[in-house]
Amino acid sequence: MRILFLVGRELAYQRNDVLLRAFRRIGKVEVVENPFPSNSLVWNSLWVGLKALPHLLTGRYNLIFVGFYGHLLMLLAGVLARLRRIPVLFDVFVSNYDTLVQDRRKISPTSLAAKLARWLDLTSCGLASHL
Repeated sequence: MRILFLVGRELAYQRNDVLLRAFRRIGKVEVVENPFPSNSLVWNSLWVGLKALPHLLTGRYNLIFVGFYGHLLMLLAGVLARLRRIPVLFDVFVSNYDTLVQDRRKISPTSLAAKLARWLDLTSCGLASHL
């Protein structure tokens, strides 16, 4: 089994590390990560997305795994995987909307930012084959 493993946060993040070790027990895993992760999830996701693009377009994988934090990566990986008919397992873990609106109370529930966060949650989950 060939697996493409994408992460929007550093690979050493405990959740990503545990899942990567598990996948390595069942198949050959190619990892795309940002070797110099920043505090910006947007920057990390953009960097990984650009580096993953050739893999997504030409690689022969049985599964694409999008780990934490992968909401933004799912916009690219989910669409390309559907076109190539490759299943995508998305480790959704947290909701952007719940985190920003309810937990941290950083944005108003009626704001444009809240609507965007909700859209990102729904779209990224909708593009996955499995959550």
